[in-house]
Amino acid sequence: MQVSITHLSTAGVLLEIGSLRIVTDPVLDTGMRRYGTGLPGLHLTRYRGTSLTAAELGPLDAILLSHPHHVDNLDEGGRALFAQTREVITNPHGKHHLKGVSNVTVLEDWGTTTLFGHDGFKLSVTATPALHGPRWLPGTRHVSGFVLRWEGQKHGVLYLSGDTVFFDGIRQVANRFEVHTAVLHLGGVNLWPPLPPAIKFTLTAEQAVQSIKMLTPRQVIPIHYEQAVWAHFREDISTYVQAFQAAGVDHLVRWIPNALSWPAADGSDDRRFLFEI
Repeated sequence: MQVSITHLSTAGVLLEIGSLRIVTDPVLDTGMRRYGTGLPGLHLTRYRGTSLTAAELGPLDAILLSHPHHVDNLDEGGRALFAQTREVITNPHGKHHLKGVSNVTVLEDWGTTTLFGHDGFKLSVTATPALHGPRWLPGTRHVSGFVLRWEGQKHGVLYLSGDTVFFDGIRQVANRFEVHTAVLHLGGVNLWPPLPPAIKFTLTAEQAVQSIKMLTPRQVIPIHYEQAVWAHFREDISTYVQAFQAAGVDHLVRWIPNALSWPAADGSDDRRFLFEI
């Protein structure tokens, strides 16, 4: 089946699979913003936002939230999508941050739910473990990845890593599923100050290579890497490109444009990447 993926911004993508339209971790605020975190002296700076609006995205069948408690995975603009979405899927901790949202489905790690298209098309969503930083920091396990499966997949599933570092949970995904396409959250995120630079919250170039070798996917789609968007994204595209080339996995990687570059020089607003799975 042909799948369309559009990278919106940060960890947000629009997936069009059969008759289903699914968005992940939507961030749609515009302009430069400085966000508080609730911790003294710690804030997140976003230099620019996507030019897309909730209205332009239109009706959705589902939103997959790896974790709604961080503003670079769900902001106020992203929350505007709830009203035009049939179902919001997240983990148990995430539900506590979605007060007043009635259409929430909660999945524990390895829990599964099914989405139904208007034409009877069925797609299963399985939550997978993620580790958003060092184990000793509170809340780093309150994050999910997702595996998407549907009838007719020829060469494995679609895996969305969520915000995670490399850890045993990725090995568990590799043991349970044949992965066709891995959508990996990069960036080598670090919050300095106050945390030491060595502490990371998403995949570094080295960890991305480890993940690819562990998952053995047929293709890799990187997202969550734009240093031009967020100040806390520490590793740029060139660092990843060099690491992928050195490891001999660069032929698997598909760098796709995102909505920040719309419209294109030729006036096109189509940034979809199409692939068979």
